[in-house]
Parts: sequence; structure tokens; C-alpha cells
Amino acid sequence: MRNNKGITLVALIITIIILIILAGISINLVLGENGLFGRALQAREDYAKAEQDEQIAFNALLAEIDKIGQGGGSGTTPEEPDPPKENPQAGTIVEEQKPSEWKSTEVKPMADGNGGIIPLPTGYYYMGGSYEDGLVISDKENDNIDATGTESGNQFVWIPVEGATEEERRTNFVRTDFTAGSPTGSIDEKYTEPYTEGYTDEQTDYTNMYNSVIKYGGFYIGRYEAGINNDSGDTSPRTGKTVAEDVVSKAGVWPYNYVPWGTSMTNIGTEGVVYLAKNKYAHPNSVVSTLVYGVQWDTMCKYIGAAKAKMTKPTSQTTLSKTKSYPNNDGTGDVAK
Repeated sequence: MRNNKGITLVALIITIIILIILAGISINLVLGENGLFGRALQAREDYAKAEQDEQIAFNALLAEIDKIGQGGGSGTTPEEPDPPKENPQAGTIVEEQKPSEWKSTEVKPMADGNGGIIPLPTGYYYMGGSYEDGLVISDKENDNIDATGTESGNQFVWIPVEGATEEERRTNFVRTDFTAGSPTGSIDEKYTEPYTEGYTDEQTDYTNMYNSVIKYGGFYIGRYEAGINNDSGDTSPRTGKTVAEDVVSKAGVWPYNYVPWGTSMTNIGTEGVVYLAKNKYAHPNSVVSTLVYGVQWDTMCKYIGAAKAKMTKPTSQTTLSKTKSYPNNDGTGDVAK
């Protein structure tokens, strides 16, 4: 027999059926509801929507940035900036600002009206004024800044030493030469302090004063020329040295003239101007007083010069007059008002 190879009709039919089934499956996968083409169309739509949403969000972000750049906030209208905080009124006690090195038994932190604080000594009271025009305190409660005569308290003015740090204050708290056209810290060594032939405790007193000024950023000075408390009603000035008077810093009293120094240059004893200066206003918890040192006087002159730049040289007087007798050029009658 001849060996012929081929496919039977039955096998052919089965093969065709299988191919049709496979083709149907493939067509359904490609063209069906969840087929490749359907999924591709859905993916294109999803991508377009995502791109649109992204553009909307991006436009909103640009609008927000533009509002911020124009000073607005996140709301529909620009927000008003917070108003600047006002400085506490001069004389206000601000305990929360007290430096840690200040002792509450010695001083209270008092606002100077210029955004800073100064020490209010125990036993003294704020009378008026501010950093700009002279802040005044008194040793008499409920005293009046315009008080005149022996019934008023002793009044003192705060003299600041410029500098935010102790190092800066040390640089500024120096003797000053006022003869060079403008104040300068360069001055001959013979004007330095304390004086080499001073009283026994002068070096100690000066060092204590200096350290206090650097610590607190300033010092107090008598508001008026040293005067005499004429409780007896005496209306005439002194004509000679005496040590019995009560030395005061008040308006409307006779100046303390014919000033006695003390027992000697090295021993001030228990009377005389040096003794009175060290003991008159001393307070066990707050105040140590001395005569004004040159560096304090120079600092006061610089402060007054800045505060009263328009003042001119006063008319000289040939007779002794009571404190606050002649008004300043601005009419206040004294430096601090």
C-alpha cells in the first residue's frame, strides 16, 4: 500500500472549532467591555481628568501666592498686619522684665517710656517725666513733680549710660573732653578718677559707684543744686560755713554755699559735704550716695546736650538765688520736666 500522510475531516473540523474559540477569546480581550481597547480609552479619559484637576489646583496655588505677595492672607480679603506694640508708659512697674541680677529687695524694674527699663530704688517713688525729657523720682510718696519748698521730697533725675551690654556701657561711661568741638572720650590722665590725694575710702567708693552704673545702665543725680532745708523760715542765704543744715535736693530753697569739706582731705569725719553726701540719702537696701564724680558730670552733660540741643548759654548771675529761680530757655525752669 502507498503510505499517504494527511488530516482527517474530523480532525480538521475540531481544529477549526478550537481556532474559532481562541479567536473569540482574543477578540473579546481586545474589543470587549473590559478589553484592551476599552481600558486604553478609560485610561486616556482618567489621565485627561487628572491633568485638568492638577491645573485647577496649580491655579489656586498661584492665586494664594499672589495674595501673600500683596500682603493678604489665606482669606478672600487681605489681612491687616498686627499693629505695633506700644511701649509701657514711663513709671510703670514691669516685673516680668526684671533682669535676674537685680534684687527685688533693692530695686523694682520701671519702664522708662522709651521701650527700656530703669531701676526704681526701694524707698523712692516715680514722680514724672520719661527717658526723653528726664525721669524724676522722689523720696516722698505722693510728691508732686512741680512741688516747691521744704515740704516737697528730695527729687532726683535718671541719667542713662548708653549701651545694650555692659561692655558697651563701659566704653561710653568715660571722662569726656568738651573742648574739641564735639565731645570725645580722649582726655588727659590727670582728669581720671579717683584723685590720688583723696580721702581714705575714695577708691572703694568710686569702684562701687562705677560697678553700679555699669550694672544698671545709669545713675540718679540731684534734680536741683544742693540746697538747705530752711524749716526755721529763714529767707536769707548762708554767710559762712556751718554743718548743722539739712542738705536737700528741692526747688525754691537757698543753695548749700560755703561748703565745708570735712575733717581733712584723708578723713572726712562725721560732718562736712563729703560725709553728708555719703550718708544723707543712703538707704540700707537700695541707695548709696556720694558727691558727683567727674565721669558722672560729663555723662550728665552729654545727656542734657542731647535732650536740650537748642539750649544756649544762660545769662550769668552775680547774686546767689534760690534753686529753680531762673527758667531755662524752653521755659521749664529746670532740666527735667
